[in-house]
Amino acid sequence: FAAAELPKIERVALPTGTRAISLGVPVAQSQLGYVVAAPGPHDDGYLATRILLYTLAHHYEGRFGKEAISRRGLAYYVDARYTSNGGPGFVTLGIGVDTHKLDALAALLAAELERLGKEPPTTAEIEEAKHHLVGRAMSAAQGNDELATELARNWLWHGDLPSVERLRERLDAVTREDVLAAIPGFVNGLTITVAP
Repeated sequence: FAAAELPKIERVALPTGTRAISLGVPVAQSQLGYVVAAPGPHDDGYLATRILLYTLAHHYEGRFGKEAISRRGLAYYVDARYTSNGGPGFVTLGIGVDTHKLDALAALLAAELERLGKEPPTTAEIEEAKHHLVGRAMSAAQGNDELATELARNWLWHGDLPSVERLRERLDAVTREDVLAAIPGFVNGLTITVAP
């Protein structure tokens, strides 16, 4: 196969700061969200951004996930994602929370984002994130739909078929300095609260 010819997709500036959305109707859970522009899959900083996302939150883990769910009981779940259409991407967090805990959870998210700058990921955290990304590449897609989606995504994002060895090489090239350089952009996103 020849490498795919990928179109140039321009980065769109996403808003920053905070936004509050009031639904005006009762709901069982409120939501806290975070979105920030991120490098595209073939841009410098892409894997550093994925490492930062893993460090901050992944499922019930990561610095924010552990503190919000396990230690403080503020959140039901943290849905942490990187998304791209092949060009510039974005990182999102979607967090389920009781309305009366929303302000405390938003304050914790702000504190954990600030902490990334003051206490950046350690070498051990970066290595753990790299191992996780390799492990997910090896085991995440199990069904035919998932496998086909992963093949198409990899072709769109990288112009080739998935290779764990190429991913390892790409991750091995990411230094702690690369991760530190990605922090200012990662922590400058938009926090959204959605409540009744």
